[in-house]
Amino acid sequence: MRIYSLSLLFGASLLLAVVLTWRTYKLQTSPLSLSIGGFFSGLIGTATSVGGPPIALVYQESDRLTARNELAAFFLLGTPISILMLAWQDRIEMLSLALSMKMLPGLLLGFWLARRFDGRLSLASIKPAVLVVSSLSAAVVLYRGLSGWMAA
Repeated sequence: MRIYSLSLLFGASLLLAVVLTWRTYKLQTSPLSLSIGGFFSGLIGTATSVGGPPIALVYQESDRLTARNELAAFFLLGTPISILMLAWQDRIEMLSLALSMKMLPGLLLGFWLARRFDGRLSLASIKPAVLVVSSLSAAVVLYRGLSGWMAA
């Protein structure tokens, strides 16, 4: 029951962050905002498996090349650390590896789409794309929380 409550809390918080940064508040990329975004990315990612939006929201005012490169570096370092921590705690199972392999076609499709759409988004800002993806992620987390909470 607690995990569903966390999903509801984090999904609602993420949706609130999207709404606030859409028009009201302009989030500046600074050491403080990066630290807070990284903290919440790890926290929400651990609890709900959707850790990208908090750090992406920090970079939403950046040009798309800077945001893309910084987010790639963030995940290039963060993902192996997460996997190592799971392995250290003996939390990696064959089922997890098999399920990860099922995501490979989506990963390859994402790479293909990224190459296809590269240059079609505004160089000035990726804010609309970040807000749409973050909103969809928040909706997924809220849905999982609500459906799990209702079933419990």
